[in-house]
Amino acid sequence: ALRMEPANPLPRFAIAGTLIRDNVTEEAIRELESLREKNPDYFSGLAILARLYERQQRWAEASSVYGELIRLDPFNIEYLNNLGTIYVQLGFYDQAVQAFQSALAIDPGYESARVNLAALQERGLAPGGETSDPLRAAQERILGFVRVGDAAAADSALQVAYERFGR
Repeated sequence: ALRMEPANPLPRFAIAGTLIRDNVTEEAIRELESLREKNPDYFSGLAILARLYERQQRWAEASSVYGELIRLDPFNIEYLNNLGTIYVQLGFYDQAVQAFQSALAIDPGYESARVNLAALQERGLAPGGETSDPLRAAQERILGFVRVGDAAAADSALQVAYERFGR
């Protein structure tokens, strides 16, 4: 089928599916990456590729593919939530909060995004939550000043943290 219709995405997708079924993940990823290159808007291939990257903890690649999926389907709350969880793995908490909030803006009742956002808030990694860890709260306070460009306030807060917690 690939020889007869090289532009048809279905044969390559079928090959990838067979490889996944047979637990030949790396080869399946290669097939899906080839499919992505030749058919960048083939939604089903991108969705499977994102999941495979997640399964292998290849967070940067997964975030890139979820970005493409969201470009194709900007109102898909599951993809927004999944992107948020990947951003958490990468340590990009602000982007994670934005992804969770975007999902909740589309569907305020979407429980997964609500739980994920609340978890970040409880850890003091997102606005709106209280943290029981004073060191983490001090770090977030300093980072907040840095984010808004207030170097003097950030330095002052850093000095207070050093006095309280040590260097």
